[in-house]
Amino acid sequence: MTNTSAAVSNDDLLYLGEHVIQINTAGFLLNFNDWNEEVAERLAVIDKLELKRIHWVILRFLRQYFTEYATPPSPKLVKKMVSRQMGIPGFSNKQILQIFPLGGCRQACRLAGLPRHFSYAC
Repeated sequence: MTNTSAAVSNDDLLYLGEHVIQINTAGFLLNFNDWNEEVAERLAVIDKLELKRIHWVILRFLRQYFTEYATPPSPKLVKKMVSRQMGIPGFSNKQILQIFPLGGCRQACRLAGLPRHFSYAC
């Protein structure tokens, strides 16, 4: 039986149609390679967050950076990238928290599929 709801159940599974994604009890993916945009959308639904262009810019940057360097970028680097790509001068920590209200960069790392132990670095 396939559960197509966005809800997390059994404290370790996220159901996406035919696919079952393993997550930990905090909602972080156990496998970085299980991520896709649908996974991010479902995790955002759980967080009651509507992903907009700025969210996707940040999520894609986090994934690209993590893929290249095996660590997330610093918040300073995220802010610099957002300022450049979105044309928002002086993008701040306060703005990151407004965009990702359930933890700022930590929430962004979770939605981007980064492992939990790295979410404290960003």
